[in-house]
Amino acid sequence: MPLIEDGRLARIFFHIAGDGYAGKFGGSHPHYFNTNRAVVNEFVNDLSTFGIVNVRFQENRARVTFPKVIVHVLKHLYKTSFLSREIRIPQELSSVRRQVIAQGIKALADDEASVCRNRIRIHSSNKRFLEDIFDLMTQKFPSLAEYVSINSTRNNEHYLTIRKNGMKLSSEIIGFTHTQKKKRLDSLVR
Repeated sequence: MPLIEDGRLARIFFHIAGDGYAGKFGGSHPHYFNTNRAVVNEFVNDLSTFGIVNVRFQENRARVTFPKVIVHVLKHLYKTSFLSREIRIPQELSSVRRQVIAQGIKALADDEASVCRNRIRIHSSNKRFLEDIFDLMTQKFPSLAEYVSINSTRNNEHYLTIRKNGMKLSSEIIGFTHTQKKKRLDSLVR
């Protein structure tokens, strides 16, 4: 069965990069964690791009454990590490359709973004990863990228910030699956 590089595969990649664990396994298994039921359900449905996938739920369905082979396939396909400080956006993703990139960024935002009245902020400890996302946004969504910046704190925390005047455009291009974040953003851009 060939893998099709569509929104499902992009969301899986970005979810694992955001709130997933797919590093050095030892005795553990890869997993993904999110307390929002809609986001978890979307992740589980997306795994079907690999066929019938056995998953295990823990922590009131917030943690999804899935087979290691999926991570091995993604590592081989994208030639990247899934360790949080090492992960990068694969070059291969720069050639996919902009709708696929939007789905990937949406998945990361579902995991790592906060929505405030004057900005959307995506958090990461990996500044290079955020710079890769900014480069993708510049390439695929130049009208949105002009409202985006990357900031850092003294505590080595990094943020990709979509300023207030780009929030409506972000809602239209990227949006959220996360029900609370979507509701908050919709109320702010009306």
